[in-house]
Amino acid sequence: MSHIIILETLHKAGYEGYIVGGAVRDKIMGLTPKDIDIATNAKPLEVMELFPKVLPTGIKFGTVTVMIDDEGFEVTTFRADGNYSDGRRPEEVFFSETILDDLSRRDFTINALAEDMNGKIIDIFGGVSDMENKIIRAVGNPMERFKEDALRILRAFRFSARYGFEIEPITLEAIKEAKEGILLISAERIREELTKILMTDNVQKTFSLMYETGILKLILPEIAKLYGKEQNHPYHIYDIFEHTMKAIESSVKEPIVRWSLLLHDIGKPIVKETVDGVDRFHGHNVQSVTISENILKRLKFSNSFIEEVLELILHHDIQIEATPRAVRRLKSKLNSTQIETLLKVKEADIKAQNPEFLDRLDTLSEILELSTLEPPISVKDLAINGYDVMELGYQGKEIGQVLNTLLELILENPELNTKDSLLKFIPRKTFH
Repeated sequence: MSHIIILETLHKAGYEGYIVGGAVRDKIMGLTPKDIDIATNAKPLEVMELFPKVLPTGIKFGTVTVMIDDEGFEVTTFRADGNYSDGRRPEEVFFSETILDDLSRRDFTINALAEDMNGKIIDIFGGVSDMENKIIRAVGNPMERFKEDALRILRAFRFSARYGFEIEPITLEAIKEAKEGILLISAERIREELTKILMTDNVQKTFSLMYETGILKLILPEIAKLYGKEQNHPYHIYDIFEHTMKAIESSVKEPIVRWSLLLHDIGKPIVKETVDGVDRFHGHNVQSVTISENILKRLKFSNSFIEEVLELILHHDIQIEATPRAVRRLKSKLNSTQIETLLKVKEADIKAQNPEFLDRLDTLSEILELSTLEPPISVKDLAINGYDVMELGYQGKEIGQVLNTLLELILENPELNTKDSLLKFIPRKTFH
């Protein structure tokens, strides 16, 4: 394997070399590591002299990328970090001679592991034991770890969610005390950690714990406001927060779907009305779109991602008949997303409601089947265009109005989409 070549080359040159961090953790847990990082006592320039192709990707922090057969491996000199004055990054990085110093600066014990070229595990802080006991524990003093980099707070929740581990009590207490540091973290880093949490099987448990520790109120106050909000309605047996979490866990693991479900009912508390003992939430989809747009922009999502999520939220509770005509109409209405994605959101939403009404899922299956047969129809698919309409005497906005009228006709009667047929429906304008 390529990384073994790097370890052997370092060893032959008189240096130490270890696989470190997540790769060792995942290997012990029987998972396939995504990235293999290597730590060594060789300085960056010394590493660069040993291999024919090396990229100075983070040389300021002691990291270079060694290329072996077009595959890149980060090789980092043993480090001991200086002071963290801003709660995000060290002011200085000191190179060290020992793997102990390097592992001491890691965030959690399950990540403070190293493996030498012979497969021997270096476990100074009890990471293997914590894995066996399914525990997330900070290395050393947890308050110091979180003050150094407050993003570690969200990483604790992410690892807990990914592996189904409990956060050790002292570490959890430190999270509560250090939580304000999360306000120093960039929106992009928060967004990435939240997305990774949403992609796990333990969303409800993790978001509930983030609420209880006060973290959720700091990073997603709009979601925190859903906690405990009842919805007394025949379709619902859970409060808004519980319903939201169960909908996410019932859905496919696609970021666009899970973010849409996280935000789909966020406007309900604002529009809630109780009539004859039954809660009504008329227009909550529109309210949810407004709130969600602010959240997604705050977290620096791309414009295309925002547009698709907002469209999914807007239409998540739309009533669709399982007919070709209704499917054609819906397809023509959607601009940023596919009907198949919308059906994934609707399916998860229904699964998180009252199980007595799960028969609605049958309708979604029929609609999905129809959607594969019905091609999308928009103005650009019409058999005539704006120039054809202009030749009949129409100008400016009139052209668009005529084309939209024809689109309505074709959505009802797609067999009429020929140039000769459509021209018969357009009265020629005459000028006096």
